Amino acid sequence: MLRNLASMSSLNLFKAGVQFAIGTLIALFVLPAEYGLITFALPIIQLIALMTDLGLSSALIRQRDLSAEDAGAALALSLAIAAASGALLALLSVPIQDWAQMPGLSPLLNGLALATAFTIVAAVPRALLERDLHYQRIALVEGAATMQAALLCVGLVVLAEAGIWGLVAFHVALQAVRALAFLVLTRRRYRFTSEWTRAVPLIRFGGWVLASNLVNFLARNAQGLLIGATLGASAVGLYGIAYQVMILPLMALAWPASGVLLATLSRLRERDDGDRHATFAAPVLALSLLTATLTFPLMSWIAIGLAFPAQRLLAPD
Repeated sequence: MLRNLASMSSLNLFKAGVQFAIGTLIALFVLPAEYGLITFALPIIQLIALMTDLGLSSALIRQRDLSAEDAGAALALSLAIAAASGALLALLSVPIQDWAQMPGLSPLLNGLALATAFTIVAAVPRALLERDLHYQRIALVEGAATMQAALLCVGLVVLAEAGIWGLVAFHVALQAVRALAFLVLTRRRYRFTSEWTRAVPLIRFGGWVLASNLVNFLARNAQGLLIGATLGASAVGLYGIAYQVMILPLMALAWPASGVLLATLSRLRERDDGDRHATFAAPVLALSLLTATLTFPLMSWIAIGLAFPAQRLLAPD
């Protein structure tokens, strides 16, 4: 379990570093108002992906007896949802732009609609890898996809002077590579079927997971939408840079720990010898102590030690 946690934490640290570097690069090449457009748009994209996931990922991980047909039904459903979600976002892009009073937002949402579709497609095959505790493969795919997308973004921003569209290309390329790689790696784990009713038990459990994830998402991202709608794109652009730093411990520790713990406990449940408390207590306690030990010093350094380098790098001359 600790090896899996180390793989996912290292991956998330790498992804957080790459995304922060790209965000800083974009901030140096575009105005805060332009950066604010993408900061405002990304939570909308993530919300749509979260809502259309229907909790299938968590349900697949914990399902005791998952056949290839069950996985195929879930994947077929997610493909249909991905196509519908991308089209819906494209249709709503202009009304969202008018509501937020942010000229230029609609084209960005249209571009990111493709990233949303790929995100939804990748969810089911990635969950199948998590179910089998293949976190090293997940880390390899995620890391390679992040690096390829980052190189594309840097090339577009620095060489082609694409501005904020370089960041759009980053998200589209990242999600496309992830989706394709996960589908290939799990091709023997699913078998397409026309019986979509096989996915109903998964959705029934996943609905509760979706409700919980939705509440957490709104708690983390509603402020960005409110800032953008009330104070404008420049204010939300500055807030977006700071927010990336604030959630670093969540990305590096809490999120991967919860995912690894869910998959591990699901596999332990299948070998349950009757004493469930003793079986589950040790990994839960170990991960809680580990994340607390690492998180408090990291947040202390962010609160105290990051002010000077951030001001030197990002403050105007």
